[in-house]
Amino acid sequence: MWDPRTGEPRARCWYAGGRARCSNPRFRDLPGAMNHPGLLHLHVHLMEMSPHPEAALVTSDRLA
Repeated sequence: MWDPRTGEPRARCWYAGGRARCSNPRFRDLPGAMNHPGLLHLHVHLMEMSPHPEAALVTSDRLA
């Protein structure tokens, strides 16, 4: 998903859409969204190799 030289999403990667959806307050405010282990798990993997893995700290704490 990530270009290791630039830290940017690779061309034609679905990352931008996925991150935008996960970061959307309307998504986070959906009942149960922040308690859904599958969604939380995917968000952690989405961010783990990004230039900002700390963006998944809240998510990973919820998952734990």
